[in-house]
Amino acid sequence: MIIKNSLKQMFRTPLKTFLFFCLLAVSAALFVLGLNISWLNQRDASAFEGLFNTVGTVEQKPTETEIDGEWDAEIDQYYYYSREKYGALVSEDVLDFEGVDYIHAPMNRPYFTAYMPDMILRPGEVTERVNDWLVLVEVTPLRTDVMDSLPCTVTRVLAGDPDLLNRKIWVCEHYNPTPETVMETGKTYIMRLNQGTYPHDDRDETYMGENDEWEYTPISQYASQYNRKGERINSDTPDRLIDEVTEGFYESDEAKPWLELMKESNMMNSLLPVQPVDATKLLMAFHENNAAVQDGRDISQEEYAQGKRVCLVPEDLAMSNNLQVGDRLTLPLIAADYGSAPGFAFKYDGGGGGYNLRNGKGEVLSVFDENAYEIVGIYSMAEKDDSDFGLGYNEIIIPYASVTSSWDNNIVSFGRMNKGTTSFQIPNGGIEHYLKLWEKQGIDNLEIKFYDNGYSVLEENINNRRVMSVLFLAGGVIMAILVLALFCHLFISRASMRTAIERSLGMKKKQCILSLLSGLMSIVLLGTAAGAVVGCVLTDKTAEQLKQEQIYDETFTSGGIGDGKEGEEALASQQQITPSELAGTAVAGGILILLLGGGIAMVYIRQNLKKEPIMMLMGNEE
Repeated sequence: MIIKNSLKQMFRTPLKTFLFFCLLAVSAALFVLGLNISWLNQRDASAFEGLFNTVGTVEQKPTETEIDGEWDAEIDQYYYYSREKYGALVSEDVLDFEGVDYIHAPMNRPYFTAYMPDMILRPGEVTERVNDWLVLVEVTPLRTDVMDSLPCTVTRVLAGDPDLLNRKIWVCEHYNPTPETVMETGKTYIMRLNQGTYPHDDRDETYMGENDEWEYTPISQYASQYNRKGERINSDTPDRLIDEVTEGFYESDEAKPWLELMKESNMMNSLLPVQPVDATKLLMAFHENNAAVQDGRDISQEEYAQGKRVCLVPEDLAMSNNLQVGDRLTLPLIAADYGSAPGFAFKYDGGGGGYNLRNGKGEVLSVFDENAYEIVGIYSMAEKDDSDFGLGYNEIIIPYASVTSSWDNNIVSFGRMNKGTTSFQIPNGGIEHYLKLWEKQGIDNLEIKFYDNGYSVLEENINNRRVMSVLFLAGGVIMAILVLALFCHLFISRASMRTAIERSLGMKKKQCILSLLSGLMSIVLLGTAAGAVVGCVLTDKTAEQLKQEQIYDETFTSGGIGDGKEGEEALASQQQITPSELAGTAVAGGILILLLGGGIAMVYIRQNLKKEPIMMLMGNEE
């Protein structure tokens, strides 16, 4: 009866009650909408952390540019070009400064070379191109003269292209303005040749059986070696371009460097690059989604940290050698290269610079580490890319900590930090903080660039949504407080005479509280419920709008594995809010407003109950 009478009292002023209902519904809708956007924002922020990585690269900048010249026998003059100079090598230690928070610290990492004679590493046409640029041969000159476009016959191929045997070729110290090496007809000489120079216009074609468009240039037989400081270890052995082959030559001490060179040359087509790293995403090909694991799985962070002997192999290598996930692959590591990314020497078209497997004394290096690695994943590339941001041909990826043997005596090249060899990872959203700290270091000969797959743009959108949610939440709460305070005054404070009459008729205080509260809270309940439903509808529409207007940076995903759609779909799915999530936030928001309404109403009711009924009936409420 009390509740029924309370409701009748509310509907005696229908316009005021309806206005109360509508205003409360609006405030509840705003509050639930803000609550839902806040929840959506928090959920997305956590999800994005797992989808994105912020990787930085380091490049030592040149200090000056100089003009250098090189003699070119084809044009019979010096060819001048500009060359950048970098000064002393900068260590990655300068990047370890106070206040910076690395997930993976910067490292000028080497890559290793594995000698794999029992594996199929290159298709036939690529092998031919590799053989072309480096050959070790014996030749007999067709005339006695200095080595200046001197016609010779190849009498023996010790290493390299076997098709050169018995061919007539031009041999020239192409880059020496004053060739002095004399070769005599009737004698045999051993030399290492590099093809790739264009011949002189004045060479004597009468010595050639067939016209040859190329000239071969003898190159050094000795190699270089470096220590961990990047200092070159030079050999005391004189560098010779050629040697005469006489009876018993290969049993003499003079032949030892050539035999080592022959051994190295015959190993060239059995090499593949092995990249030790602390996280797959530190390799830009994976970070930019140009490379991805297609079979099996990626190496886990625990495996990286613990130095587990697991690896990722490229799809082409796996197919050529029938390798599968779970197989074990033994990697005999023979050399360490700090000079460049693997793609410089291991290109997809078979080209690349000559690779060194010998120390400063000209001796072929020994394997410094040989262990079996379990293949946990097979990766493929959307586009073959052997640049600094790509991967070398047949490149295998292993945990850096898995190589426990020292390679100090096997370093064949050393160079400055560059984007292909030096990278690091920081927490998402930390670019601005990092750059402020870096600026304080006062180091101006390093260039640092960050790649976060567009996380900075997404972070800005998340922050904008955070501000939006706070405004809706604050607006809904403030409006609810004002509406409840106003109508509690109208329905309770201004109804003190009703409370006085009820108490005079014998109603207890608890009954009076029920009388005043039940009708009011019924409207609060209905208004809050209606507002919560409207808030959920608005949330769904707002989420859809955010999904359509989401700014997503495709710079690092378009053209990648799956055409970059996997990242987009993952992000788009985060804009969805499920019915259960909507119901949960709506109920939570409704309960908060109900509690707020009940609390405010009780404040006003207690004020009414403090007054004596007789005094209120006499018109004196003091």
